[in-house]
Amino acid sequence: MRRKGIVLSAFAVLLFAAGPGMFCRPEKSIVPLRPEHTAADPDNLAVCIADYYSHGRSTAQTPDVRILDSVSVGGTRYVLMEIDGQLGSAVLSENSGGNYRIDHIGYGNVDFRESIIESDGRKYLLLAGKDKGMDVACVTFRLGGVPHEIRVARSQNPPDGTFFVCAEVNCHTDDAHLDLDTLALYDSEGRNISDALGWTLGGSF
Repeated sequence: MRRKGIVLSAFAVLLFAAGPGMFCRPEKSIVPLRPEHTAADPDNLAVCIADYYSHGRSTAQTPDVRILDSVSVGGTRYVLMEIDGQLGSAVLSENSGGNYRIDHIGYGNVDFRESIIESDGRKYLLLAGKDKGMDVACVTFRLGGVPHEIRVARSQNPPDGTFFVCAEVNCHTDDAHLDLDTLALYDSEGRNISDALGWTLGGSF
């Protein structure tokens, strides 16, 4: 799959390592953090993110925040969301009391978000995108020369036309993002739907 036109502008249950033949189930307004920005449970997370978004702006703005999905890796929670209809993400850190503090948020008019993160010497891919009704069921790519294949479990996906996976990847890679020229997406019938999806603009976590 040729993805030369993709632009990276600046993602779920924790899954097993994906190697050859191994399957896995599965911008930017950064504002100062205030101490009271904590999310004790997912139910008030959208409210906390909206407050975080609005803090420090010259005019009051209350965005429409929809939490789509999230995954915890180590002591960090990565959240997939929409802000005013735009695909976004939030990164939260856990404190000793089990509450989460919002570290930063990102959002924009993008088709997908992806990052490679590290925790306790292991590396993971976060990948989320708009499936546009095409039922993304499998993702393949190469990372550090190693082929990876990830199965997308539909029951674990947000029910609104997006998908979100987290999978352990080659721990020896120094890359912080995918080589998008090697990325391919397939539906449940095994058809390559990469070009049909038409992803052109991406963001990170």
